[in-house]
Amino acid sequence: MLRKPSRDHGFSLELVMEKWAALEHERWAHWQKYLHSQCETRADGALIIPAASVAHWEHQIATRYSELTEKEKDSDRKEVEKYIPSFAEALTTLEAALREYGEHKTNCAKFHAMGAMSDPPCTCGLDRALTQTEEKP
Repeated sequence: MLRKPSRDHGFSLELVMEKWAALEHERWAHWQKYLHSQCETRADGALIIPAASVAHWEHQIATRYSELTEKEKDSDRKEVEKYIPSFAEALTTLEAALREYGEHKTNCAKFHAMGAMSDPPCTCGLDRALTQTEEKP
């Protein structure tokens, strides 16, 4: 049976971007809270990072991930774990959208082969054509 694509797969690049931006903000805020807790606060509110912390972080900045200690790698892995559910959700939703798009292309080609649509495949007048020509089960 040829069917009209639902287009209700829920994938939105803008929505994914917003979710990931929110995660990035949480990650940044968590880091800033930690960084501020390591600093000396001056009377005027300025923060002074201890020299030992600066040296440690400068070393980490200059070190490739593959050369970090296992403890440092574990710290990075812990942060990445926060992103995995959102990545998995986006990939699952995108997979469904792509699967539906594949079905859409197949349906579109079938309608063209039947002469039901005169436009080139997927320009896309499929929605209009299917509302007029949709087969019944």
